[in-house]
Amino acid sequence: MGAVLVLLALIGGLTYPTWQGGDVFVGLFMAQIVAITLLTILLIAWGMMLSNPAIAASQFAIIMAIPNFGRSTMSGASGQIVENFGYGTTYFVAAGLTAIALLLFLYAASGREQPEKNP
Repeated sequence: MGAVLVLLALIGGLTYPTWQGGDVFVGLFMAQIVAITLLTILLIAWGMMLSNPAIAASQFAIIMAIPNFGRSTMSGASGQIVENFGYGTTYFVAAGLTAIALLLFLYAASGREQPEKNP
Protein backbone atom coordinates (compact mmCIF):
# COMPACT_ATOMS: atom_id res chain seq x y z
CA MET A 1 0.00 0.00 0.00
CA GLY A 2 2.84 2.37 0.78
CA ALA A 3 4.28 1.87 -2.70
CA VAL A 4 0.85 2.68 -4.17
CA LEU A 5 0.78 5.94 -2.20
CA VAL A 6 4.27 6.84 -3.43
CA LEU A 7 3.21 6.09 -7.01
CA LEU A 8 0.03 8.17 -6.71
CA ALA A 9 1.97 11.11 -5.28
CA LEU A 10 4.54 10.86 -8.07
CA ILE A 11 1.77 10.80 -10.66
CA GLY A 12 0.27 13.90 -9.06
CA GLY A 13 3.60 15.73 -9.07
CA LEU A 14 4.46 14.79 -12.64
CA THR A 15 1.06 15.52 -14.14
CA TYR A 16 0.04 18.60 -12.12
CA PRO A 17 1.20 21.15 -14.72
CA THR A 18 -1.11 19.59 -17.33
CA TRP A 19 -4.28 19.42 -15.23
CA GLN A 20 -7.35 21.02 -16.78
CA GLY A 21 -10.17 21.31 -14.25
CA GLY A 22 -10.47 19.10 -11.19
CA ASP A 23 -11.04 15.63 -12.67
CA VAL A 24 -7.46 14.38 -12.25
CA PHE A 25 -7.27 15.79 -8.72
CA VAL A 26 -10.54 14.12 -7.73
CA GLY A 27 -9.40 10.79 -9.16
CA LEU A 28 -6.02 10.94 -7.43
CA PHE A 29 -7.60 12.11 -4.19
CA MET A 30 -10.11 9.24 -4.17
CA ALA A 31 -7.39 6.68 -4.94
CA GLN A 32 -5.21 8.12 -2.17
CA ILE A 33 -8.08 8.00 0.34
CA VAL A 34 -8.68 4.32 -0.44
CA ALA A 35 -4.96 3.51 -0.21
CA ILE A 36 -4.51 5.48 3.03
CA THR A 37 -7.53 3.75 4.59
CA LEU A 38 -6.19 0.30 3.68
CA LEU A 39 -2.70 1.23 4.88
CA THR A 40 -4.11 2.46 8.19
CA ILE A 41 -5.92 -0.86 8.68
CA LEU A 42 -2.70 -2.74 7.91
CA LEU A 43 -0.72 -0.56 10.33
CA ILE A 44 -3.25 -1.23 13.09
CA ALA A 45 -2.97 -4.99 12.54
CA TRP A 46 0.82 -4.75 12.40
CA GLY A 47 0.90 -2.69 15.60
CA MET A 48 -1.25 -5.28 17.35
CA MET A 49 1.07 -8.08 16.23
CA LEU A 50 4.14 -6.23 17.51
CA SER A 51 2.67 -5.34 20.89
CA ASN A 52 3.71 -7.33 23.92
CA PRO A 53 0.50 -8.54 25.66
CA ALA A 54 1.83 -7.49 29.07
CA ILE A 55 2.06 -3.84 28.06
CA ALA A 56 -0.07 -3.90 24.91
CA ALA A 57 -2.14 -0.77 25.54
CA SER A 58 0.82 1.55 26.08
CA GLN A 59 2.99 -0.03 23.41
CA PHE A 60 0.19 -0.04 20.83
CA ALA A 61 -0.56 3.63 21.57
CA ILE A 62 3.06 4.54 20.92
CA ILE A 63 3.21 2.47 17.73
CA MET A 64 0.04 4.14 16.41
CA ALA A 65 1.32 7.60 17.36
CA ILE A 66 4.09 7.30 14.78
CA PRO A 67 1.83 7.44 11.66
CA ASN A 68 -0.37 10.06 13.34
CA PHE A 69 2.69 12.25 13.95
CA GLY A 70 3.58 12.10 10.26
CA ARG A 71 0.04 12.94 9.20
CA SER A 72 -0.26 15.91 11.54
CA THR A 73 3.21 17.22 10.61
CA MET A 74 2.48 17.10 6.88
CA SER A 75 -0.94 18.66 7.42
CA GLY A 76 0.69 21.74 8.88
CA ALA A 77 3.66 21.85 6.50
CA SER A 78 1.82 21.21 3.23
CA GLY A 79 0.34 24.71 3.14
CA GLN A 80 3.78 26.27 3.46
CA ILE A 81 5.23 23.96 0.80
CA VAL A 82 2.40 24.82 -1.60
CA GLU A 83 2.80 28.53 -0.93
CA ASN A 84 6.57 28.52 -1.42
CA PHE A 85 7.09 25.84 -4.09
CA GLY A 86 3.72 24.95 -5.66
CA TYR A 87 1.41 21.95 -5.72
CA GLY A 88 3.63 19.78 -7.90
CA THR A 89 6.49 20.00 -5.39
CA THR A 90 4.08 19.20 -2.56
CA TYR A 91 3.21 15.91 -4.28
CA PHE A 92 6.92 15.11 -4.65
CA VAL A 93 7.57 15.88 -0.97
CA ALA A 94 4.65 13.61 0.00
CA ALA A 95 6.05 10.86 -2.24
CA GLY A 96 9.51 11.20 -0.69
CA LEU A 97 8.25 11.18 2.88
CA THR A 98 6.00 8.20 2.18
CA ALA A 99 8.91 6.31 0.61
CA ILE A 100 11.09 7.03 3.65
CA ALA A 101 8.32 5.87 6.01
CA LEU A 102 7.80 2.72 3.93
CA LEU A 103 11.51 1.90 4.10
CA LEU A 104 11.51 2.44 7.88
CA PHE A 105 8.51 0.14 8.33
CA LEU A 106 10.11 -2.53 6.12
CA TYR A 107 13.31 -2.23 8.14
CA ALA A 108 11.36 -2.58 11.39
CA ALA A 109 9.51 -5.62 10.06
CA SER A 110 12.74 -7.30 8.90
CA GLY A 111 14.11 -7.50 12.46
CA ARG A 112 11.04 -9.25 13.78
CA GLU A 113 11.45 -12.90 14.75
CA GLN A 114 9.29 -15.32 12.83
CA PRO A 115 7.11 -17.58 14.99
CA GLU A 116 8.07 -21.24 15.06
CA LYS A 117 5.71 -23.59 13.27
CA ASN A 118 4.60 -26.61 15.25
CA PRO A 119 4.76 -29.91 13.36
